[in-house]
Amino acid sequence: MGLELQNVDFLLKQIAAFGPTVGEKASDAGIRSTARVVLRDMKKASPPGGTGQLRRGLKMRYSKKMKAAFIGLRTATGDKQPRFYYKTLEFGTKLEPARNPFMEKTYERNAQKYSQMVIDKTIESLYSEALKVYKRTTLQNSRTKRR
Repeated sequence: MGLELQNVDFLLKQIAAFGPTVGEKASDAGIRSTARVVLRDMKKASPPGGTGQLRRGLKMRYSKKMKAAFIGLRTATGDKQPRFYYKTLEFGTKLEPARNPFMEKTYERNAQKYSQMVIDKTIESLYSEALKVYKRTTLQNSRTKRR
């Protein structure tokens, strides 16, 4: 499952206008914050009952190199592989279909919202990062004038 962004022309123009450093930080922040929302939604949608290990096991990891966030089940303490129960629910087995693919359902239901959220959060982060850079440069300029 991958998120495909629509209508990003305005966002690309904004990133180009602010420069590569600010654009990199803003895009990282936009993807990360959206991934946190996706993770929260998936935790809410996880199957009820049980011990709650499935819900607690869902984690998000962000890769700067790939510019992507990954959401999945981490291995439980003492286990070498993720819980088989998760795979049975999400993908099924050879003999039976998926029981409750909650992650896929949640993602498909909200994909449009998530793609717009990435754009909005990136633009928001773009301006906050630009403000940080502006404050840092004005502070440096004011220190050099005092000398």
